[in-house]
Parts: sequence; structure tokens; C-alpha cells
Amino acid sequence: MLFSEVLNQQRQAKSWTVQDVATKLGVSSETVVNWEAGKHLPNIYQLIQISDLFQVSLDELIKGDATLQRWLGETRSWTPNNNYYKESLFARYWWLIFPILWWISWMVLELNR
Repeated sequence: MLFSEVLNQQRQAKSWTVQDVATKLGVSSETVVNWEAGKHLPNIYQLIQISDLFQVSLDELIKGDATLQRWLGETRSWTPNNNYYKESLFARYWWLIFPILWWISWMVLELNR
């Protein structure tokens, strides 16, 4: 069964509206409508949320939809938000911050003499 069909079936089984699902997942109702219509696919983090929300396994959501499986396979490098990238960038270059701050403070002190 396609992901869009599973999502629609699970939503109707709980008697939830599209807006109810959207609110619970923190997405727009348009996003849920597009998922149910098969126009767009959720990312892996959204799939986990959907799985938890409807208490169904990820297998049930993913295995019946070859397009979703292929899409998830192509988006392995996707990151959930830019904060992760910023944190990892800071972690890589933290040692540069201290010399730069020291140099700036030294320049300020020199200019004030």
C-alpha cells in the first residue's frame, strides 16, 4: 500500500481532520494534503513522527511505497535543521575563535592608547 493511502487510512481511522494531523506534526495542513495526494513525500524525521502519532511501524509506512523508499535512499545526507550544521562548523573551527578575539581585543587596546 502506498504511503499516501496508509496516511489517509490511519487519519480516517482516528476520525482526525487534516488540520488535526498537521497540528500534531507541526506542519501545515497543505503539507498533509500533499502527502495524502501523493504529490510530496515526508522526510525521515517526519516519517518517525507519523509512525509515533499513528502507532504504526515504519515498515508499514515505507515498505509498500517504492517511490518513498527510493527518495529516502537518495536523501541520506539531509540534515534536520541548520543548527546541526552550525554546531558542527563551530566544533571544527572553535580554535580559530580565541586567536581572533584576542587579536581584536589587542587592536582595541592599542587604538585606545
